[in-house]
Amino acid sequence: MVQGAIQAMALTAAAVTFIFLKECCLSVPLPKPFIQRHLSSIGLNATNKAAYHYLKRYGYLNVGADVSTTDAQFAEALKVFQQVASLPVTGVLCAKTIERMSQPRCPAPDIYLSDKEQLSSYWASSNLTYSISRYSTSSDPVSIEDAVKKAFRVWEQHSLLRFKQVPSRTANIDIAFVKKMHGDGEPFDGRGGILAHAFFPQYGGSIHFDDDEAWNPGPAKGLDLYAVAAHEIGHSLGLKHSMNSNALMAPFYQSHLSNEIRLHSDDVDALHYLYGSPADETIWPSNKVTDEGSGYFNQQPNSLLNKVDICKNAVLDTITVIGNGSTYAFQGKWYWRLNQLSYDEGYPRRIADDWDGLPDHIDAAVTDKLGNTYFFKEDKYWQYDAEGKAAANNPKNMSSAFPDTPENLDAAMIWAYDQRFYFFKGKFFWQHLTSSERALWPRLIKTISSNFTSKIDAAFTWTNGKNYIFAGPYYYRLSGWRVMKVLPGYPRSTGEWWFGCNDGKSIEEP
Repeated sequence: MVQGAIQAMALTAAAVTFIFLKECCLSVPLPKPFIQRHLSSIGLNATNKAAYHYLKRYGYLNVGADVSTTDAQFAEALKVFQQVASLPVTGVLCAKTIERMSQPRCPAPDIYLSDKEQLSSYWASSNLTYSISRYSTSSDPVSIEDAVKKAFRVWEQHSLLRFKQVPSRTANIDIAFVKKMHGDGEPFDGRGGILAHAFFPQYGGSIHFDDDEAWNPGPAKGLDLYAVAAHEIGHSLGLKHSMNSNALMAPFYQSHLSNEIRLHSDDVDALHYLYGSPADETIWPSNKVTDEGSGYFNQQPNSLLNKVDICKNAVLDTITVIGNGSTYAFQGKWYWRLNQLSYDEGYPRRIADDWDGLPDHIDAAVTDKLGNTYFFKEDKYWQYDAEGKAAANNPKNMSSAFPDTPENLDAAMIWAYDQRFYFFKGKFFWQHLTSSERALWPRLIKTISSNFTSKIDAAFTWTNGKNYIFAGPYYYRLSGWRVMKVLPGYPRSTGEWWFGCNDGKSIEEP
């Protein structure tokens, strides 16, 4: 359980709701889509402005009403949205992007930018009760109870949480089918608009469905109560939106054609983060690392006898996965190409022999979504493409491409969850939406783990999509969900798990 680490969390968002933004297969009349509503009133460049309102509303653009948004910021926000929506990531407002913006979705933000917004609350007990205090007028009570019970079971299957229906409104979670103004400050708007909303645990966990809708226990016709209820229960448990479009907690409403909804791994990660897992399910990643030759590296013989013994001092300068999928770790004058269990034959090799112009004793490294790798030392950075070919005019000043980023970094990475740049130095870390945008925060590293009282040495996203932080001879695996935290079962020995240094000890196979 991770409750001890969460007890101080604060919740700021009071309620989350489902809303229809585009006509779909229902026979009922629906309101104009979000984009069309804006198009009717904002005049020139209407589509861009409508998209701007959408991106701002759901957290992709963090700007005030009086702050102009540059074309670059707009394009980067579009890229993040397109990634969340499983669209081609182009940064261009194309027809498919507009169509996706007009689809049914939950209007709670997808991205939370402040510390407090990113945190969520949770129930202190694993045995929770719920009651249906008011039933739907469009479906019989037995069908409603069956659909709701199935929806709760979706969350029971991956946790120690257990839910029991009770007749009293003193239950932990109250469920009601209500209309228009119903006393919680979040009125419904009649058929075809807002479908449902739920409150996070700190605000009571209640779930309300709009009784003006034509609810159906399954996906056959009308609104799929089973699917909507399963999503809303997630919010009632404290989960926010997932950036994985295949997750149940993805922001876009989806009816499930099968008789059983299954949680995506991102939903499970979020659930385990708040409530722990039935057992320690920490599993070492099994994805294979690409080990093919790297085209532009100089593969000269490296027969020096004085190679460093990484097993005696497994403290890294940096580690990264370059654009071709190969994992490289650096220490002093040396570097290693890692595989699933250890490092490849022929390593370590000297940095100066293979990396054109790259200095020794690197501060940090990070590889972006385009496969470009950036190495940092002091106030300079060196850029290499996916095959290790050096960019022209290396090195460059950090201030030219990474504004507000401190010099002499300790580590850098892109967090797999939000695809943003994170830079670490001393007791703090900074966030960038893109490499060229100004830095946000900083925050204290100890908010990630109390083990990080001073500084860390390296950080990166591996080929399995998981993030790792290295501090001294140990490493930590981070949660892949919303708030950056260390998972149970860590730290582990860097030498043993990444370089095969078991010193004769028996360790479990990764």
